[in-house]
Amino acid sequence: MILADAHEHGYAGDNVWVVFLALLAVAMIVALVLLLRGKSRPGEGALRTALPGEPPAPPAPGAAGQDAPSSTLDWAGDPEQAMETYCARENEIMAVLKQKGRPVEQSELCQCLGLAEDELARYLAEMEQRGFLRRTWDHEHQVFMVGASPGV
Repeated sequence: MILADAHEHGYAGDNVWVVFLALLAVAMIVALVLLLRGKSRPGEGALRTALPGEPPAPPAPGAAGQDAPSSTLDWAGDPEQAMETYCARENEIMAVLKQKGRPVEQSELCQCLGLAEDELARYLAEMEQRGFLRRTWDHEHQVFMVGASPGV
C-alpha cells in the first residue's frame, strides 16, 4: 500500500534510480580500489612460473627494498655517495646502449658492466619506469632485449 501510494505520486521510480546509481558507484569504487591494491604488490605474482614461450615477469623495481635500487649501495652510510654511484651506474648503462647503437640482451649488459643479473635488473626496472629505456621480450631467443627509449 505504501509502495502503491509512492508510485502513484511518482516517488518510487526516482528512489529506485538513486539507489541503483549509488550501488553502481560503490561497486565501481570497490573494483578500482581492488585493482590499485593488486598493482601495489609487486612480489605477489612472483611465484607464478612462465609458460613456454611466455616471457618471465621482469623483476619489480625496488624488490630488495623501496629505498635500495642496488644491493651494493649503502644508502644509510653516505646517501650522497650512494646517489653518485647510482647515477654513475645509470650513465654506464646508457653509454653501453648508445655505443652498441642497437638493443642488447640483458645478459650482455651484465657482462659489459660486470653486474649480477638481479642487480642490473633493479637498475633497468627503475630506468624503464622513468622512460629512459625499454625492455622487450625476444620470443625467438627467449631473452629480454634492452634498448634506449626514442628521444633519450
